[in-house]
Amino acid sequence: MSILSGEDHPKNAGVFPGRLSPSVSSQQGYLTVLDFTELSADGQDLELLIRELLFRQGFSVHWSGKGADGGRDLVCVEKRGSFFQQDKRSWLIQCKHNAISGKSVGIGDLDDISDSCAQHNCQGYLLVCSTYPSSAVVNRLEGVSNNPQNQLTATYWDSVKVEQLLSTPKNWALAQRFFPISAAAEDWQIYATEMPNHWVVTYKGYYFHLRNRIGSYRGYHLESIKKRISDIESLDFPGKHFLRPRSVYYDDKNGGYEWYVDY
Repeated sequence: MSILSGEDHPKNAGVFPGRLSPSVSSQQGYLTVLDFTELSADGQDLELLIRELLFRQGFSVHWSGKGADGGRDLVCVEKRGSFFQQDKRSWLIQCKHNAISGKSVGIGDLDDISDSCAQHNCQGYLLVCSTYPSSAVVNRLEGVSNNPQNQLTATYWDSVKVEQLLSTPKNWALAQRFFPISAAAEDWQIYATEMPNHWVVTYKGYYFHLRNRIGSYRGYHLESIKKRISDIESLDFPGKHFLRPRSVYYDDKNGGYEWYVDY
C-alpha cells in the first residue's frame, strides 16, 4: 500500500492527482466531505470560490455585473486550440447558493438563459449549485443545448461536482481556504476512484491518494499512519517551520513502512 500526499499547502505535497468516480449530491443519498453551509449566506463565497477555481485552471475570468437575483455573474473565456487557428468561447456562469436551506435550484431561480448569454456575448452557460438542480432545470439546460437555433451549450455543476474539482492536489488548498472546518475534519474520508485499489483520502486537512493490493482491506493501516502523523505534528519547531508527509509506502513483503517527509 502507498499513500501519496497532495501539494500547494503546508499540509499537502506531491503531484499525484486522482480522478474521482462520478457521483451525485448528498441530498440524493451520497455523502460529501465539504460542508457548503460554511460558505457565506449571501452567495459571495461561492462566487469567489468558483472564480478562484477557474483562475487556477488557467482561464480568464471577470465579473459581468449583478444578475436578477442580486448575485454577480461571471464570464469565463475558454481558449481552444486548433491545428489551423486558435479560437475562444465565452461562458456565462451563474452561482446559486441554496446549501443553507438544502433546497434544489428551481426554474424560478434562473434568468432567461438565451437572453442572458446574448447580453454578455457568451456561447456557453454554466449553472453552479451548492446543492443540486431540480429535474426541471436539468431539462431546461438540455433543451437549450439541443436547440440548434440557440447555438449555446448549457450545463451545470452541483455540489458533488464542485467537490470533485477541489479534491485534487492542485486545488485542495482552495478547499481548505473556503471550507476551513470540514476540510480539516479529523475523521478519515475515503472515496473510491475508477481503480479498485486506489482511493482518495482526506484526514485533518491532509490530502492523500491511497493505494494497496487488490482485494486487501483499505483501512487496515490507517490507525498506524494516524499515529505517525500525530508524532510528526507533536515535534517542536521554530515558528513557520514544519514537517509534512510527502508519501508513505508499505513494504508488504517485509512488513515495514517507508516515510518521505519534507521540511
